[in-house]
Amino acid sequence: MSDLIMHAKIAKYFEGGREQFYPTALESKFSRIFNKILNLWGNPELDNYLEDLMVDKRGGRKGFPMDVMNDILLLSRLHQQVLAKMGAQGKGTFSNTMIKRELENEKIEYSPAGFFRAIEAGNERAVRLFMSSGVDTKMKNGSGWTLLTAAAVAGNLKAAQDLINAGADVSDRDPQGYTPLHWAAFKGYPRVTELFLGKGADANARSKLGLTPLAQAAVCGHEEIVKMLLDGGADVNAVDDEGWTALHKAAADGHAAVVKLLLAAGADREAINARKQTPAMLAKQRKNAAVVAALSG
Repeated sequence: MSDLIMHAKIAKYFEGGREQFYPTALESKFSRIFNKILNLWGNPELDNYLEDLMVDKRGGRKGFPMDVMNDILLLSRLHQQVLAKMGAQGKGTFSNTMIKRELENEKIEYSPAGFFRAIEAGNERAVRLFMSSGVDTKMKNGSGWTLLTAAAVAGNLKAAQDLINAGADVSDRDPQGYTPLHWAAFKGYPRVTELFLGKGADANARSKLGLTPLAQAAVCGHEEIVKMLLDGGADVNAVDDEGWTALHKAAADGHAAVVKLLLAAGADREAINARKQTPAMLAKQRKNAAVVAALSG
């Protein structure tokens, strides 16, 4: 292959010992098709053309020889990589017509809003299509949420894993200062919480109101998540901007099992919030006998 002359537009893909893969059969046997492919190289329209070559939609067309079809398939795969790279650089974002067509089958719009909707709906195939198209996985929606935050709110473990693998930051914050871990804890998703903690999420991250993930889990009574957060290094006596601890939250909302967990972890039953209230005082005001008993034990 030392005498091989490669077209400049695609030569870089076949240099360094990969010359044997150059689409020689296509170029020599179907030069018109080869030249059209190169003229469209880097243009999303090429996806439609390549698909038409690979799939006889009307029927009755004589197929390509196997060596030529292999060259077409190879160029198709290469072009997908080119478009993905362009998307990652912001040059071809949401312009891949093949991905658009596949998403239409899923009834999902090929747009930032569509990506968020796919995550919220738990549509794994649509999420995979967005990820494969090279769009920016760190984008935010109109509420200032990242895609990872949307996955946390929806409890979409698979999407969260894929986004983190693609570079999403578990420390990202929404406009109120909540991290994805805050949301997973608040919504009550143990496996998503476990994922974030395993990826280094800060168990003591504070929102703009001073709320920690532990406080978020405690106020909702998510016993399993409270235990996870405590095991993950959460400060059991952290206070928010109003002086409330997680114990205050659990006591006020009547979650006796969580109250017992927090006490076992060293929660201060005499902690006083900004209104001079202890957890026991809150429990008595709410007339929750089980919590009062737990705090008195």
